[in-house]
Amino acid sequence: MQYIRNGNLSYNLSSNTSLNLSNTSNLTSNQTNTSAGNETNVGDVTCFNASVCGESRIEYGCEREFVEIGQNIYEGELIKKYVYYPICRYPGTNRSFCEYWGPVVSVEEKCWQQKKVCDINHNECTTPADGNYLNFVQRRYELKCECGNGKMEAENLGCWEECEPPDEENNEYCPQDVEGCVGHRYWKRPDDRGRCSQRCTCDLDDKIYKCLKYECDAECSNKGDCNDGNPETVDKCSEDCMCEHILIKD
Repeated sequence: MQYIRNGNLSYNLSSNTSLNLSNTSNLTSNQTNTSAGNETNVGDVTCFNASVCGESRIEYGCEREFVEIGQNIYEGELIKKYVYYPICRYPGTNRSFCEYWGPVVSVEEKCWQQKKVCDINHNECTTPADGNYLNFVQRRYELKCECGNGKMEAENLGCWEECEPPDEENNEYCPQDVEGCVGHRYWKRPDDRGRCSQRCTCDLDDKIYKCLKYECDAECSNKGDCNDGNPETVDKCSEDCMCEHILIKD
């Protein structure tokens, strides 16, 4: 398995700490409203340093990353930690206010490496109910058959190539039968390899047909093999290599 890149961040975050402004020893006596934002009271000093702005806030989120397995890409879940740090803006002035800075992001656990997924709170890994800890996305690439590159891509991956290189006689990827029968006719080719076309498809050599007595159960090679000794008939070797005796009419 190999990590490729990040997927989309889940917007469902869980938080375990909120901004705490209970420590107000450095605030003015008439301070009445303080929050983690830009709200301040004119003439009041909200903060002199970050120590009065509370503790860091920690949130957890479930994110997905792409995982490469063989030729396929999947999405696997992981838990990330987001830390927000309190800071004091314009400290010691009447414009001062507390706010969070961040987040600083780190990976807590890669659930998919444990064959797990994020739980409902997005802060722990849990076993998936359906057993599927990886979601199929797509093939890593589409196979492209390139005629003329000298490589024979595999047919079971969807490649249409039959041979390489193109435009070559007696190509090793184009085997062909040398002889055979069609009916009683015998045929033959000059060799056992065909031609690789310019489109990397096999073109088989033409069959040369002829009548050959005793081959393919043929009765004759020519009309001389069909002489029945009868002067009243015309002897003939048919196109299907069988003898015919045609009676001469008066």
